[in-house]
Amino acid sequence: MDIEKFFDNRRTQFWALQIIGWTGWGVTFYLAAVIWGSPGSYARYVPIICAMGLLLTLGLRVIYRLSWDLSLGRRLVITIVASYLAAAAWRVSRVFLVAPLVLEGGTWVKHERMMAVLSTPWDHLFYR
Repeated sequence: MDIEKFFDNRRTQFWALQIIGWTGWGVTFYLAAVIWGSPGSYARYVPIICAMGLLLTLGLRVIYRLSWDLSLGRRLVITIVASYLAAAAWRVSRVFLVAPLVLEGGTWVKHERMMAVLSTPWDHLFYR
């Protein structure tokens, strides 16, 4: 594909950035697991959570497109609420649904569950 056509086609840009972004996040997350010495089960975990993230951001894209013609204030509120709900859904589903299925039930899973319960409301507002 010609580079000029790539930059003219927003749909191609979106999919390229989605795939590159989630793949990069997954590789980085997996390499961190390798460094910390627990890569085994992460080979199953990382693709699942990347796919979940990709699906959630597709939903966000639809919401953002539908709200594009609204006033700036409404758009801002919709963006903040939708982003928060998507981040919370991703975090909670990672910790309570996916991690117990694919990771060893070690201290990481217990720690993440505790952190998800305690920090999810504030964590996503300030750090995500």
